[in-house]
Amino acid sequence: MQYNSVTDYFSQLHLRSLIIFFASLLLFFVLLYLILTQNLTPVMLENGEIISYAFIAFAFMDASMAFMLVKWMLKSVVPLVSLGERMDRYAQVSLLRFGMLVSGALLLMVALYLSGDYRLALAYGVYLLFFLRAWPTRSRLCAELKLKENEREVVYGR
Repeated sequence: MQYNSVTDYFSQLHLRSLIIFFASLLLFFVLLYLILTQNLTPVMLENGEIISYAFIAFAFMDASMAFMLVKWMLKSVVPLVSLGERMDRYAQVSLLRFGMLVSGALLLMVALYLSGDYRLALAYGVYLLFFLRAWPTRSRLCAELKLKENEREVVYGR
């Protein structure tokens, strides 16, 4: 990702994160609308509750794995010397985390399509909190990259 300043870096990172987030959200609402208006009928109405719980569990395990994988990947980014290189790699890892979170959201959408269980909308709403937890901010970047005080000043623009 090319950037001219830290402000430009975060605006590009936020824009890409927003696109990923809202694409997932829009797809879920379209699917829910189609099911509610009965333009799309769920595939399996029997045993829908079991399918719902299984997919909810898989989605939340996917989110947990996303956070663990990112933590593991950041261990190789922290020792890099250049702050610009670390920030560039952090952007890639952050977007990967969002991609993995979208895969969990897609699992919830598949479960909604298969079972037609409306409780999945509530599970999806709770799942959106993982996106908030993963949102790339200046303080999160500083904490996850374990930046020194002078590097923090660069990031915060002091």
